[in-house]
Amino acid sequence: MIHVYKEKRPWGSFERFTKEVPSTVKLITVNSGESLSLQYHENRQEFWQIIQGNPVVTIGEKEFPANPGNEFFIDKRVKHRIKATTNNVVFLEIALGRFDENDVVRLEDHYGRISKKQNETGEIFKRYEGNPILSPIENSSWQNKAVFNPGAIRIDGVTHLLYRAMNSDNTSVIGHATTKDGFTILERMEEPAYIPRAHFEMKSKAGNSGCEDPRLTKIGERIYMVYTAYCGDGCPRVALTHISVKDFINKKNNWSKPVIVTPPKINDKDACLFPETINGKYYLIHRTHYAVCLDPISSLGDNAEVTTMTPIFGPRVGMWDCRKIGLSCSPIKTKNGWLIIYHGIDNSITYRIGAVLLDLKDPHKVIARSKGFLFEPKMTYEKNGQVNEVVFPCGAIVEGDELFIYYGAGDTVTAVATASLTKILESLKS
Repeated sequence: MIHVYKEKRPWGSFERFTKEVPSTVKLITVNSGESLSLQYHENRQEFWQIIQGNPVVTIGEKEFPANPGNEFFIDKRVKHRIKATTNNVVFLEIALGRFDENDVVRLEDHYGRISKKQNETGEIFKRYEGNPILSPIENSSWQNKAVFNPGAIRIDGVTHLLYRAMNSDNTSVIGHATTKDGFTILERMEEPAYIPRAHFEMKSKAGNSGCEDPRLTKIGERIYMVYTAYCGDGCPRVALTHISVKDFINKKNNWSKPVIVTPPKINDKDACLFPETINGKYYLIHRTHYAVCLDPISSLGDNAEVTTMTPIFGPRVGMWDCRKIGLSCSPIKTKNGWLIIYHGIDNSITYRIGAVLLDLKDPHKVIARSKGFLFEPKMTYEKNGQVNEVVFPCGAIVEGDELFIYYGAGDTVTAVATASLTKILESLKS
């Protein structure tokens, strides 16, 4: 005997012919002018067959005008929607998987049912009211256009910021500024701390070139700087250089000869050395194409080389980080795991910040990831700049339970925000 369960919805109604089994069969009616939510499911696949009407069906990034008899398959985590544009639409839905509201992630909805948990975990970070802490200097020959995306390291009670500085011909060099309290700039060097020196970072044609987005790691008595090297032609690649702690704090810029560590013809950036060895090997965390990777590096000297690309996490369909992701700050060791602050970009090209927790013994294992973003552009200096809608950290410092992130805002200025490390880790449990 077949039992029919009828339910009404804001957009129409449906009749369900099965209940409490691993699959459901529904006959769904969408009223003229209405539509289902743009949504996806974590654990459900669906098959649709159009019975009546001429809807517009969205699957992934494509839209299809549909007619009676047309069939569609929707896989897990693929966004989808059906619109009744001119008349009532009736279609058959056969679904396999999990069936409850917790598995429905609504991205767009006309009835106020957006899945907020997928968009924002909460306002975790608090901006410094004196932001931006670094701005371009108009009469400077090397930092008159933008100063942004700083790496950070704290030594003997002083936070050192190595920031990307851009001049009017779009050449990037590295500037050096310091702060004791984490907010107020104590000293800002008049000359660059680091400039393009090798052929792979010297300008080959008009446009962006140079040394970009530095990230710092202290290993022993040396500081290693990993940065994006770009000559203006081909793909950006990851470069490595280092300096003694003594020379660094005394502003003696005796940096080693830079070495390109990633393969040619592969877009590779957003990189940093892992601060500890894994099974006796040093590792580079980096972003190739669209995934964040963790791979061994052959050495920390002139022969440094990464030859593999091992993804550990990537973009997520339909979410705030659906288009592209990348490492933000150097990995932070906590009792719960390695905390990775990363940036994500959606289809509106808005840069936001999230977090991932990696296993302490095997950092290739992701044990937690923020569903919502932790920080997004809100202030004018973040929403307007060389690139609009950007918060882009490259440096982080931990003081007690307080995490300082130093970020480029609008690809133009440098700003700082703070958050409780405990709250960030708690947000990853939810």
